[in-house]
Amino acid sequence: MQANAPRQGRQALSPEVRLELTAPLFDAMMPLALVSLSYAVVGGVVLYLGESRDSWLTALYLLGMAVSCVRIWIIFRFRARGAQRPIAPNEVQVWERIFGAGTMAFGSVLGLFTARTITLGTPLVHELVIALLFGFGAGLVARVSIRPWIALSGLALAATPPVLALVQTGTIEHMILAAVLATFALGGVETTAYIYRAVRDQVQLKHHLDGLARRDSLTGLANRLQFEEQLEDALARGQGVAVHFVDLDRFKPVNDMYGHVIGDALLRAAAARLEGLLRQGDLAVRLGGDEFVVLQVNCTSRDQAEFVAQRIVRALKMPFDIAGRDIHVSASVGVAVAPQDGTDPASLVGKADAALYRAKNRGRGTLAMAVVSESARAS
Repeated sequence: MQANAPRQGRQALSPEVRLELTAPLFDAMMPLALVSLSYAVVGGVVLYLGESRDSWLTALYLLGMAVSCVRIWIIFRFRARGAQRPIAPNEVQVWERIFGAGTMAFGSVLGLFTARTITLGTPLVHELVIALLFGFGAGLVARVSIRPWIALSGLALAATPPVLALVQTGTIEHMILAAVLATFALGGVETTAYIYRAVRDQVQLKHHLDGLARRDSLTGLANRLQFEEQLEDALARGQGVAVHFVDLDRFKPVNDMYGHVIGDALLRAAAARLEGLLRQGDLAVRLGGDEFVVLQVNCTSRDQAEFVAQRIVRALKMPFDIAGRDIHVSASVGVAVAPQDGTDPASLVGKADAALYRAKNRGRGTLAMAVVSESARAS
């Protein structure tokens, strides 16, 4: 089974990719602090040079300082939340919107403050606020392009009021400056789109390759690496876990009689049946050959684990229609349950493997539960 490569063009982002594209926004504490400090200094100079009499300008300055403080607080809150436990992929869109709201709010205030200064101030003051505006725009393009809707919204809100204010003055110098500012803003749009596409494609490719590294190429099931990772994660979270080792009985005679093509098709069909038994959060795994594992999460008792094992045995005992042939196999299952049979991956895997060994010795199509004194058989 060959996994599809990431498709190009407009497409919905997976939660994992969105998380990787959003999390770096909250690493930008230093740039954000520098922008806030620059705004405080430039705004203070503007007011000191005689514009403090304008109540609108003063109000915008104070509002910008308040928004800057809120933006810094948002980053601290995100980091504090991440320190408690990792940010889940399904949470990231909320944080992205919060960050975006802060960025757009500051961009709006900065744009209005700059426009108001242009209508009131001296050329020196114009140079200061426009330099600040360019710095903010450059920061958006450089650091926030990974979430383009935030970067472009912030850029538009910051640049539009000053451009309109410059045009309204009617002077040649200001018209030229407005054209330059608009040109750089449009250039920022193209650069933002380019950076986003490049980073998005790299992140999606990385996740695609990570997925291939955790998938069995024949059946599409998870492989041993993903099984070990998810087992460790489930145990770390304190979830009740059952490990079902599954071995297909009579697979080798079928493979020898009908050939590898039929054998491979049988493995794929068995994998599909196992996947059909899964609940939310469970995992079906192919370890190799005719050996499978089902990881059952949120298992609160040995009875629940035994019930699932019985379903596995029944499902794999039903005949398989492979290339017009009825293929009959069965499955032996060994089961270990946490925490009764162990609280670490090695113990559970060893107990399940030993239980599988006992099940196969009993005969075909049976299951065995791990016993407390049981140790893993030698490999």
